[in-house]
Amino acid sequence: MTEYIVTLLPGSGIGSTILGILGALFYLKNNNIKSILNINQYYASSPVKCLIDCFLDKELIKIVNFISINRPYKNADKYKELFFVKETEDIYHRITNPEYFKDILPLFNNIFILKHIESINQNELEKYEICINIRRGDKITLESFQPVAQIESYIEKIEQLNLENPKIIHTSDDYGTFLEIIQLRPKWDIITLNSPDEQGYFLSELNTSPFIKIYNHVEKFLKQLHIMKGSKYFIGTNSTSVAFLVKLLRNVIEDESNIYI
Repeated sequence: MTEYIVTLLPGSGIGSTILGILGALFYLKNNNIKSILNINQYYASSPVKCLIDCFLDKELIKIVNFISINRPYKNADKYKELFFVKETEDIYHRITNPEYFKDILPLFNNIFILKHIESINQNELEKYEICINIRRGDKITLESFQPVAQIESYIEKIEQLNLENPKIIHTSDDYGTFLEIIQLRPKWDIITLNSPDEQGYFLSELNTSPFIKIYNHVEKFLKQLHIMKGSKYFIGTNSTSVAFLVKLLRNVIEDESNIYI
């Protein structure tokens, strides 16, 4: 009997991993396959292993550790690879179709244990109209082929909304981007979810960090993801897996509430 597996990659971030797992689950559901999903985490980074170990519902997935010279993991007699492979590549186009959107959020809510959301004051968050997400860190050093959007671009998009004294939530991996904004727009009503010690996300550094630091990072990421998908307006960049994931979880494709730079 064929089993289904996603073999995670060493360089995969949390956002792309979530997308890959959702894509595999969508494949199983769309093809009416009643099977648990195996997640091969042998090659995964420390943050991704933390995500899987601490925040995934173990009733829906099975964690395995297969050493394989080749990727995807190949065992034709037993396993079918579903992590960003030919059989599933069309999924990421089809799930941007409105008729499939209704399946994405339930899949996400079913697979990820969102107990951390309890610590978010929802009434307080509802006062904020705009959530912006600014990615720095290794997006600059490793993906130099994709220009990083400047702070002025985010400011321009916010001002184009023509909202009177909007309340804004800033999410990022770099506290410095928050300082740049308040320096340019000191009168804005804006808060950040970052702490001053956050100076850009670098996977290679976090990989070797103490577990508690890794856990806190993953928990904060999921908390920010919840805020991004729930805000009235979201402003981000199309060059990140997180922005695409937020688009799916917000249950809209092209809409004035989803703004990309």
